[in-house]
Amino acid sequence: MKETGMVRRIDELGRVVIPKEIRRTLRLKESDPLEIFTERDMLCFKKYSPVNSISDFADGVCSSLAEATGKLSMIVDTDRVLSAKGQLSREYAGKEILKEVSDVLEARRAVVMDANTDGSVKAITVDGANRFKNVFIAPAVSGGDIVGGVIICSEDNIGRENVALAEMCADILSRQF
Repeated sequence: MKETGMVRRIDELGRVVIPKEIRRTLRLKESDPLEIFTERDMLCFKKYSPVNSISDFADGVCSSLAEATGKLSMIVDTDRVLSAKGQLSREYAGKEILKEVSDVLEARRAVVMDANTDGSVKAITVDGANRFKNVFIAPAVSGGDIVGGVIICSEDNIGRENVALAEMCADILSRQF
């Protein structure tokens, strides 16, 4: 665990303010759910990821999607790639997603980003390991909250049938909550 050097007091209602710098670094927004852990004299908060709680199921969905489409497929929460299957998948699992990808999920609309749209290649993760000409992002929404999403990446056209499969997988993930 990393020391920040910041100290905060508990108020009369038991609240503690998380400093803005830490919230920005960890991409915490107002109303984000936090999981609370304790160990001896330590208290630890972790951003809660509902999709991570069904990681084996999400991994199976991702495998099925990659096999059906023949393309790199990913299941993400709002911060990280939880599962990646297909070509180059090892370079993505566990990596932090770009803010732009997170923003697409927050918009709650499926988006196709292709070379025809703006001519640029698209990255998914912060390290920008690989870039693709075509990316499809389908958000997974449960009870009005974004729980994650499904992403397909390809150098060639993704195709309507693969878009439909990704949207179906996002819907299946949403229904787990």
